Amino acid sequence: MQEAGDATVMAENLINADADYLLHLVRQLPPAYQATFNLFAIEGYEYQEIAQMLGVSLGSVKSNLSKARQRLKEMLVKPTMKTAYGQ
Repeated sequence: MQEAGDATVMAENLINADADYLLHLVRQLPPAYQATFNLFAIEGYEYQEIAQMLGVSLGSVKSNLSKARQRLKEMLVKPTMKTAYGQ
């Protein structure tokens, strides 16, 4: 199952990040990205379940999750964001 593998890989990558800082970054995401990311990466729901819960298409879930991941990656590599957060 690709979705479970994605969640596992994502979780392993995020374990290395400071939890408080990561939570701060997730809270900076647009609401749709934040909801999708939380349901997938934290709560462990599958794409179809998230689509039903949020009342959106499967494609929207995949797109929002991809965009959320990309934004988080960008924020994690920007040293100015860490400095602004007080790290």
